[in-house]
Amino acid sequence: LAPGNTIDFTTVVPVVMNNPGIYLNNLVDGVTYTVAVRGICSESQYSDWSEPITFSTPSQPTSLPFETTFNDDLDNQKWVMVANTANAWAIGNATVSPLSEIVENDKAAYLSSNGGENYNVVLNSGWNYSFAYLYREFDFEGGGTNFTLSFDYKVSGQTYGSSVTAGLYVLIKNEEDNIVAAYTSTNEALATYGGVNEWTRADLELPEMEGIKKIVFYTWGYSQSYNQMQQVPPAIDNIEIKDLVCPPPVNLSVSNITSNSADI
Repeated sequence: LAPGNTIDFTTVVPVVMNNPGIYLNNLVDGVTYTVAVRGICSESQYSDWSEPITFSTPSQPTSLPFETTFNDDLDNQKWVMVANTANAWAIGNATVSPLSEIVENDKAAYLSSNGGENYNVVLNSGWNYSFAYLYREFDFEGGGTNFTLSFDYKVSGQTYGSSVTAGLYVLIKNEEDNIVAAYTSTNEALATYGGVNEWTRADLELPEMEGIKKIVFYTWGYSQSYNQMQQVPPAIDNIEIKDLVCPPPVNLSVSNITSNSADI
C-alpha cells in the first residue's frame, strides 16, 4: 500500500496478512492510494505482485485555521484541479515564493501546460480559451465575519475594460456548487489580480462565511487571437485562512476637531 497513483516495489515495505480479505484503516481522507498483493508460497518463495489497483478516499472539508506551503504531498491531494486544456493548475517546484520564513518551502501551485514540470502556458488556437480552477472545501463552522485569506501570488494578465484575461481570480462557492471547466463571470470574483510579475502577499477579508464553502482560484484566457502568451502565468503559495477572534478596529474617522480636542 502506498499513497499516490503508482507503487515502487523496490522501496515499499510489504505487510504480511493471513486472511484473503484485508481491512485497511488509519487512511487519510482525500488521498489516492495504490495497492498490490502477492502470495507467500513458502518461507523463501513468493508469487509475482498482482496488478496494482488504485482507489481514493472521500475528502472531508478542511477545518480552520488552515495554512499550507504545498510541501505536504498527502495534503496536496485534497486540492481539486479542473481544466479544459493542457493549461491547468499543478503543484510542483518549477516556481516557489521566497516570501515564506519556512526554509523547507520548495513547492507552490501554478499554471502549467505539462502537469507541473514547467511553469508555463501554451496558446490555444483561434478564439479557444483555457479555463482552469484550483479549489478546496473548508468548514467555516459557527460562521462569522472575521475570516481572512492570505497568500503569496504573481501573475501578469492582460486588462480589457473591467476584465483581466490570463489573470487570477478568487471565488467563493457553496458546497453544492459544481466546478466545471467553463467560463465563470468575473463579476462573481471576490478579488482580481494582474500586473504583478514578482511574488507579493495578498490579504483578503472574506465576506460572512458559514458552513462548508469552496475557496477557488480561477484563471481563463490564453488564446492566440488575443496573443495572451504571458511571461508570468498565475502562481500561488503560502496560503493561510484564519479567524480573527479579536480583529483590529476599522473605519476610523475624526470629527469636531478643536485646538485641544477631537472626536474619534
